[in-house]
Amino acid sequence: MENAAEALKIAAWVLIFIVALSIGINSVNQTRQTMDTILAYNDKEYEYTYVEESPSTQREVGIESILPTIYKAYSENYKIIFPEEYTLYTKKIDGEEKKINYIDLEKESLGNNTNLKKLLIEAILYGKEEKKDELKKSFPNIKFPKKGEALYNKLKDEVKLKEKLGVYYQEETENAEQSSTLDANKTKKRVITYEKR
Repeated sequence: MENAAEALKIAAWVLIFIVALSIGINSVNQTRQTMDTILAYNDKEYEYTYVEESPSTQREVGIESILPTIYKAYSENYKIIFPEEYTLYTKKIDGEEKKINYIDLEKESLGNNTNLKKLLIEAILYGKEEKKDELKKSFPNIKFPKKGEALYNKLKDEVKLKEKLGVYYQEETENAEQSSTLDANKTKKRVITYEKR
């Protein structure tokens, strides 16, 4: 009788071990599937075209390629430079009004306010007249173009612009010799320059 009780105890422990082992294996499989899904995630909203390596990374693009790039400027840390005649807005710097022909997150302190970023992009692109008071309150030193003179009107008249790509580290632009930031910790900034053909 004593041996039968011991045998039942051992069988119970073996059963508990098998259940624990199967739960552990199941957890590992779910973790692996989740990691595979994350690693293989594909941005369904945009399809990227990778340019083969060549001495110059440039292509001709139209408004259909430029607009999505402008909307991604703040979320993906782009600096977008337009030809000089494409004044996006004028900004008062040290009491002097300067024409700005680029979009750069570094130069405008917007924080994490996505509504403010969207408002700035729409004002640059379309010259939103109906939000004039909100623009003046949020950007007191910036003068945006009128609705008919905004960037969208200039771009829709252009057939194609030449797009050039580049990359630099933000920490290397100012005080490059004093920068003690490791390369792995530097912030990479993508520069997109548009020129007339």
